Amino acid sequence: MAKFEQVVEETLGLIAQAQAEYETIVEEVRSYCQKARALRQQADELRRSGSTDSSSNRNKQAIGIGRLL
Repeated sequence: MAKFEQVVEETLGLIAQAQAEYETIVEEVRSYCQKARALRQQADELRRSGSTDSSSNRNKQAIGIGRLL
């Protein structure tokens, strides 16, 4: 029985580790989704304002994107 208990404990430890790694990945994905949402909003605002053609606005856009990343 001691061997069985050891295997169960090891398995539970591996499951806990996998769950923690899963949560970390989920948080990363959420973060990327939030950044993508913000970039889409920024692009929509730029389209609405008609400011996508000037080079100074492109520079501001690049700076804003850099901050999000």
